[in-house]
Amino acid sequence: MTRDGAWRRAVIDVGVFGLGTIGRQVCRAAEAGIPGISLAGGTGRDQVKAEAFLATLPLKPPLLSEDKLIQASDLVIEAATQSALQELAPKVLSAGKDLMVLSCGGLLGRSEWVELAEKNRCRILVPSGAIAGLDGVKGARVGAITGVTMESRKPPRGLAGPLCQ
Repeated sequence: MTRDGAWRRAVIDVGVFGLGTIGRQVCRAAEAGIPGISLAGGTGRDQVKAEAFLATLPLKPPLLSEDKLIQASDLVIEAATQSALQELAPKVLSAGKDLMVLSCGGLLGRSEWVELAEKNRCRILVPSGAIAGLDGVKGARVGAITGVTMESRKPPRGLAGPLCQ
């Protein structure tokens, strides 16, 4: 809230690390007009494909190096792999930037990242979905789990739209 009592909407600059299937969908959603979100840029393994994809978006966000992506973003969304996360997470958290982790299995055994986030006053965000996905199953095998039962419920109307097209 500003001094005059009006609400001010903060814009969060988001950088997407990994421009595969999921990263592209995240970029499209950000560019479609999520209130309070601005796509700062993206980075991908294949620069030619990544640059070509970003050029198809309405606001043409830039292809950035990993370091420049971190610098330009308030929130970095990891949409790559667990191995990429191992290198990315310490850099993002050391820079005091929030990190959203989609390869959540890569967080297992990384208590030092939590300490780094606390030290630099930033957050590690793990979005939830209907099911944990392959990362959840891979992560579960680290412990002494002998079986997994996954149950998901979704109302029929929730399946309308992109899933049914």
